[in-house]
Formats: sequence, structure tokens, C-alpha cells
Amino acid sequence: MLTLAIETSNPSALAPGHNRDRALGIGPGVAIGEDATALDHEAVGNTERHGDDLMPAIDRLCARNNIAPRGIERIAVSVGPGGFTGLRIATVTAKLLAEVTGAAVHAVPSWLSARHGCDIDLGPGPIAVCLASKRTAAWVVLTPDTDAGLDDSQTLGTVEVDAIEDAKPRALIGDRFLPETFRAWADANSAPVLSPRFSAAAVWAWADRVPAVDPLQLSPLYAREPEAVTRWREQRGG
Repeated sequence: MLTLAIETSNPSALAPGHNRDRALGIGPGVAIGEDATALDHEAVGNTERHGDDLMPAIDRLCARNNIAPRGIERIAVSVGPGGFTGLRIATVTAKLLAEVTGAAVHAVPSWLSARHGCDIDLGPGPIAVCLASKRTAAWVVLTPDTDAGLDDSQTLGTVEVDAIEDAKPRALIGDRFLPETFRAWADANSAPVLSPRFSAAAVWAWADRVPAVDPLQLSPLYAREPEAVTRWREQRGG
């Protein structure tokens, strides 16, 4: 089955000036693969307006591999948590392509992409994947290892650091925005903080392990209400 994967959920996770690992496709990008073989991947933009390059990147990828859009049978998209713009553009693009091609759509939580390739062997205890950090909180999921699926992991949602104390994770996966309270806890408990490895290849690899969804029901997984929505409600007095 020819599968297109989209990963634009956390474009700011890499520090400014950070060189993406293009050989591994780390960073915002798209990938296409068939059966058990990943065919190719393409980076999406290098600027804050990465969303402007998503469709051109898909076109470049398909053209390079001589693939017609209607040949795509499945679309896997990283749905969040992450940046509002990146998630909106990715889900809208997936819906559009599914409408045009008739492809099935698989919504891959971004934490599965984040931990892909983070090999951890530090003894017992879960791994805490921390995304969408803001101030002293982060969206957290506890997972027993880097190959565990949805049913084997516990989503805590957007929490403060005290929510992970009882779980005593053996490692944290968090980007450069991880709150200092989480980093201090990790230091005090000898738990390494590993950088997430978002990639379209990781999203592609998980397509078989998450259920297909109705393309019309595909929506971003936000860690919190968009700030623009919050301000609009406050102005309306709601």
C-alpha cells in the first residue's frame, strides 16, 4: 500500500540555526513508502512559514518518484499536540488529498513521532514524552518503551511537573521549550532529557498501528485552546 506521511506538528522544536538531519528526515517533512519499504522523504521549508511549502514538498516528492497523486492509497498525518498552524495545515492538506485521491487517512499522535528513534535502556519505569510546553506546564504521555502503542500508554494531558512524580519516569523526551521545572526534576532524579525526533518517516512507520478515521472527522489534537479563541471568548464575555 502506497502511503504518504505528513509531519509538520512541531516545526519550532529544533533550535534556530539547527541543521536538520536530512539523511534521516528529522524535522518538518513528508515521506512516501510502499509496504515495508520507505521510498523517499522530502523536507518542508526552512522558514517559520513552513506551511507554505507543504503541498510543493509533496509535489516534489511524488514527481521525483514518478508517483501520480491518485496512486496514493493511504495518508498518515501527525495530528498533535504541537503548533497550531502546523497542525491545521497538515490536517487540512490530508483532508484535501483524501477527497481527491480517495485515500484512507490515519491520525498519528505526534508523541509517537517524537519518541521514534530515541533508544532508551535505563532500567524499569516509563518514559515521559513532553510536548506543547508553555510556562510551567507540558502535555505529557507516559509510555513503557519507545515501541509501545496507544493501548499501552497513559495520556496525562497538560500537567505541571508534580503529575509525573509518582510515575518516576526513567527519561524525559522534550524539546527546547521544556519547562525548567521539568528539567530540574529530571536532574534531581538522574533522568536524562532527550530531544524529540519528529520525522515523516516515523509517522509513516506508525500508519499500520493506528486506526483509519473518517477524513471529515480528522482534526488537530491541541494541548490547549488556541490563544486567539481564548481572547475572542474573553472579548465576547463568554
